[in-house]
Amino acid sequence: FLLFLFILLSYIVLLLNSSVCVDIRVTGTEGGQATIKCPYDDGYENSYKYFYKGIYRDSNIILRSYGGESSVFKGRFSLRDDHQMRTFTVIIRKLSLADAGPYGCQAGWTGEYKQIQLNVVRGD
Repeated sequence: FLLFLFILLSYIVLLLNSSVCVDIRVTGTEGGQATIKCPYDDGYENSYKYFYKGIYRDSNIILRSYGGESSVFKGRFSLRDDHQMRTFTVIIRKLSLADAGPYGCQAGWTGEYKQIQLNVVRGD
């Protein structure tokens, strides 16, 4: 019975992961940079902004801003918030093929989560 339950739960998780809706698609070139724009709703201008690596917010937080418009940097990643446009922009520099995959962004802890798919193509 436990084996059946394990297989059933594994199948459900696989179905859920494969049905994740991608809100933002970005393609960059190996060695170049990717620019990811994350829009947010009115009222979240002064909220924390989050950028994640992985499928959902239980994934790794790569960058977090504290609501201001100053840029935040961490290694090859930077985040800049534009309150007037209600969009924060994440730039990933020196892209590698390993950077490809799912990411996410969110304004505030209760704001709409945006699923991102980053594709990296081989450089010349």
